[in-house]
Amino acid sequence: MSILDKIKGNPFEKLNDDQLTAQKIQLDREKTLKSGELDTLSSRKKKLFKQGFEASEAARRGLAYEIKQIDRKIKLESLTFKDIMNDMQVVDDLIFINQSLQRLNRKDLMSKIRKMGKSQLSDFLGKTNLKRALATQNTDTLIRIMESEFGLARDPEYDKEDQELMDVWSTADIAQVDEVYKQWDKEKAVQDKDMELE
Repeated sequence: MSILDKIKGNPFEKLNDDQLTAQKIQLDREKTLKSGELDTLSSRKKKLFKQGFEASEAARRGLAYEIKQIDRKIKLESLTFKDIMNDMQVVDDLIFINQSLQRLNRKDLMSKIRKMGKSQLSDFLGKTNLKRALATQNTDTLIRIMESEFGLARDPEYDKEDQELMDVWSTADIAQVDEVYKQWDKEKAVQDKDMELE
């Protein structure tokens, strides 16, 4: 159970600086690991792309399939990475709020906040945007996962992506493989973005 699961009711009474700091360290570690996984996937994709220039037609089909699978993994891992970054933002916000509340405690204002009813506290949280951020985070994640799952369901027999990759391998110069890869990857990212907007 992450620290974010504990935030129900009045979070200020349940979370202390040590818990928040520990959660931040854990999220930072997860971010580093996920970033490494994404780098590894990208390197593997680039290596397969380069192999396509010297492969037979049949081998190119197999490489195109592998690249497509890696693209899917990259998309899903990128969603997880974004969720980790969102969690980090929430923890950073909580740390900031906790530090602000400690200052308020010194001014005896916190005792008044603790006496607030749930609706008053809810209004207070709404003003800090914390409540909204926590509520929309799960919804955004769900929507992104649904969109990515929907986007992954394609008919493999008539795959335009495969054909475009096959064309690049057939027409591009292997001596320029790094430049060709950058251009192809950039165009693919633009196409993926356009598909998400549709």
